[in-house]
Amino acid sequence: LTDLDREPWLDAVRVEIDRAIVEAEGLVVACSALKAAYRRRLVRPGEPVRLVHLSGSSELIARRLGGRSGHFMPADLLESQFRDLEPAADAVALDIRQSPAELVGRILDLVNGETG
Repeated sequence: LTDLDREPWLDAVRVEIDRAIVEAEGLVVACSALKAAYRRRLVRPGEPVRLVHLSGSSELIARRLGGRSGHFMPADLLESQFRDLEPAADAVALDIRQSPAELVGRILDLVNGETG
């Protein structure tokens, strides 16, 4: 896929973000917005939107991908994903070595304004 191919998908995600903001509804969007340009399409300055970067080594992610069955993301695309990654300076980075429960708890703390 090219950046141009991704634009309609990014725009559709943005429509949902707009809707959630207008309706004051909580929303979680999970996506690989790897490039800064993608994130600029999704998030506008001054909005009540938080970015969370789930960070991990390529080895760990490859091991987890290899353990999945029927997943749309083939492990052989991982290298290109890391190559395209432009880390977001304004995102909170969380280490995926933590358990899913720990990660969710930390994200909830961030959403609720806690820093500890």
